[in-house]
Amino acid sequence: MPKKRLNTLDDAKILQAAIAGLEVQRQQLDEQIAELRARLAALTAAPSAGVRRTRVTRTARKKKVLSPEARRRIAEAQRRRWAEYHRRMAQAAQAEAQEAGEAQPSDQATEA
Repeated sequence: MPKKRLNTLDDAKILQAAIAGLEVQRQQLDEQIAELRARLAALTAAPSAGVRRTRVTRTARKKKVLSPEARRRIAEAQRRRWAEYHRRMAQAAQAEAQEAGEAQPSDQATEA
């Protein structure tokens, strides 16, 4: 027995109903996706909020190779930074020693 073919009006109604049903499902999925994204953002934004985070394994990165010239420039810059730091620390220590040296004679003058 051959299948009975629905007329085009019935086909259009069925297709419209299918589209409406699928759009409702899409809306529900979009809401669920938005909720999950909000939860994910909350987890990554506030790790100290009492939520335990799982350890994320990192993929191995390719090692960066510096040229000898770049290494020399970096080393020189670091030496300059340390020299400046030590110079400032020495000046601060010298200033403290001078203040302490000036403070002692005035203390002795009040005791005498």
